[in-house]
Amino acid sequence: MFRYKIFTLIVCTCMVFVLSTDNPVTRKLLELDEVTQENNRQELNLDKFLAAASTDYLLAVPPKATGFPITISDCLKGSVLQLVNIKVVPTELTKGKPISMKAQGVLKEDRDVSNLHIEAFYNGEVIFKNDVDKTAHVNKGPYSFAYDNNVPTFTPAGKWETYVYLMGGKDKTEKLACILATFETS
Repeated sequence: MFRYKIFTLIVCTCMVFVLSTDNPVTRKLLELDEVTQENNRQELNLDKFLAAASTDYLLAVPPKATGFPITISDCLKGSVLQLVNIKVVPTELTKGKPISMKAQGVLKEDRDVSNLHIEAFYNGEVIFKNDVDKTAHVNKGPYSFAYDNNVPTFTPAGKWETYVYLMGGKDKTEKLACILATFETS
């Protein structure tokens, strides 16, 4: 619920700025000093918009994105799935780019796997939860799982923690393993 409020707030803020008469691109596009109206509608000219955008700032080269180091760890040591290798690709987070977390381990007993349960915390508060189906019966031995996602460009600055739980068992509530990715953005 909280993530929808943040997303709505960001979208509304962007729309207010874009439609604001203080926005130089909007002023140039709509020629607010010389508005041409036809049947009570403003005439929009795509060429004029592109010219205004390129001369002002919209098509300017964005500053080079800097990566934020990602720390990844086993957050459920001693579980039924003993992790032997966990990694994240890339090792530095860049807003607007994909991220992949992978875990390999040894399952100590046969288990029914149900899903991956993901919880993302922003400055200590849960803002995102998701479940990804991974239904399977897995025999004792080697087992691996992965979680891939994209990091939105509008990700706010702060401390982030993402927990990826491998869930299973007869009631599908047993935590079989957990990987934790932490990073900070500015």
